[in-house]
Amino acid sequence: MMDLMNAVRFSGNIASSALQSSRAAQGTAFQDLMARESQGQEAQAQTETQPADRELTTIGWSEAMAGKTGDIIVPKDEEDRALMNAWFADYLERNPGPSPEDYEPLPNLSDVLSGEEWKELADKYNPSCMTQKEYDSFLEDLVEMGALHTSDLEDLGHSEYAPKWVKITAAMLRPKIANGAELPPGGSVPTFTNGARYVNVLYWAQEEKSWLYYDEEQSNWVRDHKAQAFQQVYDVLQQMRFMG
Repeated sequence: MMDLMNAVRFSGNIASSALQSSRAAQGTAFQDLMARESQGQEAQAQTETQPADRELTTIGWSEAMAGKTGDIIVPKDEEDRALMNAWFADYLERNPGPSPEDYEPLPNLSDVLSGEEWKELADKYNPSCMTQKEYDSFLEDLVEMGALHTSDLEDLGHSEYAPKWVKITAAMLRPKIANGAELPPGGSVPTFTNGARYVNVLYWAQEEKSWLYYDEEQSNWVRDHKAQAFQQVYDVLQQMRFMG
């Protein structure tokens, strides 16, 4: 089994080790994902009060599992590395994540949105420029009109449905690629989570829907639920541009 991690930032109990969500295609999965989400507030406060020039401490995997604290985990030897890999393999086997069957199918837009509703959306929102508040309202309107489900809002970035913590699953670590032909001009789009006050939601949805993962059962690259939900939003926004 390939190494899951060479060195990961570590602070506090390993049970709450930081696990940072990021696209698996943009780097080695655990190097990208281990490091942030589940840090306790106490550990964060302690880190913030430490001198910036202090020397970082390095500990081995077995030491971390025994409760020793440090800044960086580096396996001491091959045995230590094997124990680390076995721990993560067991964790991912026990936490596969949601499957496509766990989500409600997205409705056909032509079946749920009337001509009046298309015009209402086009008059109310600018696909190329929305604040977080406007975007939240836009998503809520789509739910009320039947174009989305409330369960879709977390994946779509509604501010009130943002998770307070992220549990890393095997599904989150699947390698992904972006279909370059579907990317918006300029590629990546700054979003609200990046601190942007105004976001081109049309381009954002276009970028998010382009991400694919390889489904071994279908022997094909397919969209996960998040990409499918953004495809739905993108289709709405595109039609709004013609109605406006």
